[in-house]
Amino acid sequence: MTGPQTRPPAGGRSFAGVPVVTDLAQLEADVAILGIPYGTTYDTESPVNESAGSPTAIRARSAPSHLYHHDFDIGAPVLSGTSADPRIVDCGDVPGTPLPADGAANRAMATAAVQAILRAGAVPIVLGGDDSVPIPFFAAYEGQGPFTVVQVDAHLDWRDEVHGSRYGYSSPMRRASEMPWITGMVQVGLRGTGSARVAEVADARAWGSRLVTARAVREGGIAAALDHLPDGGTFLVTIDCDGIDPADFPGVSALAPGGLAYHHVLDLIGGIAARGRIAGLDIVEFGCVRANCAGPDRSAGTQSGRRCRLWAIWQSGHSIACAAFRSVIENAVACVCGTTMAKMKYSIFSLLRQARDYHRGWPKAWRSPEPKPSYDVIIIGGGGHGLATA
Repeated sequence: MTGPQTRPPAGGRSFAGVPVVTDLAQLEADVAILGIPYGTTYDTESPVNESAGSPTAIRARSAPSHLYHHDFDIGAPVLSGTSADPRIVDCGDVPGTPLPADGAANRAMATAAVQAILRAGAVPIVLGGDDSVPIPFFAAYEGQGPFTVVQVDAHLDWRDEVHGSRYGYSSPMRRASEMPWITGMVQVGLRGTGSARVAEVADARAWGSRLVTARAVREGGIAAALDHLPDGGTFLVTIDCDGIDPADFPGVSALAPGGLAYHHVLDLIGGIAARGRIAGLDIVEFGCVRANCAGPDRSAGTQSGRRCRLWAIWQSGHSIACAAFRSVIENAVACVCGTTMAKMKYSIFSLLRQARDYHRGWPKAWRSPEPKPSYDVIIIGGGGHGLATA
């Protein structure tokens, strides 16, 4: 039996050196990395997608050692090198084109690939692509759920259409709200202005989306978002890289001042995993393509020289963003597999990280503190020894 086919990773490098499986009917894995370079491009735009090369760029910055070396963000390696490790594979890239006329075909192929991964019992982690990619990603979960979508983004993404297209990067949350299997939504990192108008904000709130601004997270910690999540829920996570502070993550297509700090994103993913189950995650809008300043004249006193200096600055930001992107994915793999971060909530690293925010970011340990008839474990003492025992 032949299932959906994907293309091997460009350049021959898989994410962190994991095995490559492009015949999805033969997939046997717990976590599947999948590149979806192309979604739906707006008709008025040049058919150039700055994010289409992101899956290749991120794979190039990953290495097998990243999964086995100690990660101070989660307090342990992602993988232990034993038979107890989850099976992680790279499913390559979904074919597609940047042409607006091919948007429907791109979406169909992306949805089919994710559905094949789900049928195999694996959790997909998608490398986009622009912010139209979450639409076919969410569509693959039809017949399952219910799901709560957690989005990191500077922008609301509730436009019904832009330039006549209902499936572009300004509309993923509007389309998600129309899918019966998605019953909750928390949007984190909102700030500044984008394509949203007053009507779209009202529609999002009327539907029930919880809108958490970047300022709210900066002032109250990531609990400002986690407090809206249902206990025991099943979550789809979508991370638009412009939701992260460009000081931490400069290589994005739509820069917006402020945003979530890098550690906010890691703590959000860990907090979601602690609340319930992450059924899938995508990361989009990493703008890894810019016009190069090729040419013989690179002197500082010429326009070409100035472009080259800007290119060098951007390249350094691109490297930082690649490393951050890779690290976020590795942390997501750990949380999806139920390892480390979700279990290391009270590690020394978490204690130190929370101390920087005056301990305002801790998720609640329980929602209902009223006494119960019986307990499995009773810990006496609320100080450091009691907490360490817990």
